Amino acid sequence: MDAARPTRAKDSKASSVIPELIAQTGSEGIDSGDLRPTAISVHRSLERVLRFEFFLLLAANLACAPKVLEQPTPQSMPILPSYKAQVYTLAPTQPRDPMVRDLLGTKPYDESLAGAATALSLLLSRGESTDSADVNWACQRSGWPYLLSAHRQLILPKDNVPVGLLDGLRLTQHSRLGVVRARSSESDIWVLLQSEVPTPLAPVAMSYRSGETLDLPTSSEASLAWLAVDPTGALVRPDRRLDLNREGEWLIEASIEERVLFRAALYVDMDVPEVPLFETAAEDGSPRDHAEQASEMLSLAHQIFFAVDTPLQRDPSLD
Repeated sequence: MDAARPTRAKDSKASSVIPELIAQTGSEGIDSGDLRPTAISVHRSLERVLRFEFFLLLAANLACAPKVLEQPTPQSMPILPSYKAQVYTLAPTQPRDPMVRDLLGTKPYDESLAGAATALSLLLSRGESTDSADVNWACQRSGWPYLLSAHRQLILPKDNVPVGLLDGLRLTQHSRLGVVRARSSESDIWVLLQSEVPTPLAPVAMSYRSGETLDLPTSSEASLAWLAVDPTGALVRPDRRLDLNREGEWLIEASIEERVLFRAALYVDMDVPEVPLFETAAEDGSPRDHAEQASEMLSLAHQIFFAVDTPLQRDPSLD
């Protein structure tokens, strides 16, 4: 008997995390079916401890459980068309964004023009402002070569219908609309672009190899006058074909009775740029200052593009 007591005392000491009543009765060998008062008291104490431990465990799990974040519905999430293209072309289709589709109904939507609106909406979503240079670049990069007739933008709380965005638009049978809805952390940004396309032309690729010949699009409805500017700034007036014999950026333009219809940049033996050549500056001062500012911008573009240090010399007689 005496030899067994140290072992039990050791067991009792090892169980110091258990309440004292439970530890002291460890030597009595109480069975689960024992109905003596001591046994009942022990079982009830054990039950209380287990309940308390379960409560602590449950509370800890609830405290560590990940918070459930409110998920936006599919209707709520904007769907934006791509703002980068490799071809200048029309892309009439239905808007993929449900809110844009509900807004426009049967109005003439074009995804190529909407791509330009995407680029502008992303600038606005980052808190940046936009100007006419940004609009022109967005159209060029998204593959929209036709001139714009309207540009609108609206910032609203998320999922709000853009009441008034379409008010006063003069739509004709030649109209095309590009409308998108982007989202910042706090708002929805709506951008609308409108263009008139009385004479749709065949698609024109952006990239070429030096020495290639471009067959210029024609129209059965009107006679087109084409103008091209090569990378050196030389003017070319092609008839039906344009020889792309110089590396760099070309500009082509089609007119009908001196009214510009189509304008596009072509890139020969170079990648299509991802950003404009340089940042434009806001207009400043008088018309005379504007002319000087334009001259400085042209000179800067020339220096950057041709990697030269010497600025262009302005001749006022050629203004």
